[in-house]
Amino acid sequence: MHARGPWRVEPFGPAAIRNAEGQIVVMLDHAKFQYPGGEQYLANVRLMAAAPELLEACQTALDWLDRSVEHAPIALGGGAELAGALRAAVAKATGGQS
Repeated sequence: MHARGPWRVEPFGPAAIRNAEGQIVVMLDHAKFQYPGGEQYLANVRLMAAAPELLEACQTALDWLDRSVEHAPIALGGGAELAGALRAAVAKATGGQS
């Protein structure tokens, strides 16, 4: 189980991603922020920090989609493909756990 979100990026001081309690979740290479490619490194770090909220959003969307498809399968064209993509993303994030 991952550390509870939300997570935040702290690129200064001891560069890290911290959880809601302020504990370090991921230590970062402070030097990479200052060299060529630092913008991409920061973008990747921000994506990592958003992971708990993105996972929760995927799980919520999947729950909603599953309930909606049961009640209105015709109105949700492409719902099966979307549900498959959401399930794959959740499985990747949770190591196959639901």
